[in-house]
Amino acid sequence: MPTVLARAALAASLLALLVVTACARSPRRCCPGSGAYASGPTTGGTIVPLPATFDDVEAVIANSPEQEPPAVPPPVVEDTHLDTLVSWMTGAFSSTAQAAEDPTYFDIRLFVAPIWTDRDDGRWMYVEQAAAAALERPYRQRVYRVRHVGRDLYESQIYSLPDAKAATGAWKLDTPLADVTPDQLTKLEGCAVILRRLEDGSFRGSTLGSACTNSFGKA
Repeated sequence: MPTVLARAALAASLLALLVVTACARSPRRCCPGSGAYASGPTTGGTIVPLPATFDDVEAVIANSPEQEPPAVPPPVVEDTHLDTLVSWMTGAFSSTAQAAEDPTYFDIRLFVAPIWTDRDDGRWMYVEQAAAAALERPYRQRVYRVRHVGRDLYESQIYSLPDAKAATGAWKLDTPLADVTPDQLTKLEGCAVILRRLEDGSFRGSTLGSACTNSFGKA
């Protein structure tokens, strides 16, 4: 069963990854330090540096290409670890405490809601991020697709929306982005986060290399 501490730690990790991506041009004010981040029962929400890549991750991803759905759907196989990862990622998160302790951090709010729950090609989520003082004007809106890509590896692929402004506040709805389909999204190349499940049940991850080019407000 996921603990409150573990879930909070993963949330801190995801928020840190988003802020690192967004603030590449202003590391001192938004995201001191660089690299990847760890989360789970043993981290207590602490941000720690990680290697830039994982052993054989690229090979695993290369062997897991995009495919058209089969004519006959395969039997559903329960993936409890994927369920755990997605449950920890889902919810409303805040960096209020961190901002209060360190003025170099902003007070940021992150909202993550499941979407398109009837699909069998991964777990899809709508992600909205905004400054606490301007929740009605989010500066980042994305769609994540989280899936198990092999062994103990999981991928969170990131997409941009065709009309982000129209999706503002969608996390509050019972069925967010009901009028949007995956083929309308734009995949952000090189920005997928690769997560590895560790023996203690936590997840640790990062993007691969430096292919995820960005600028504030667009990443």
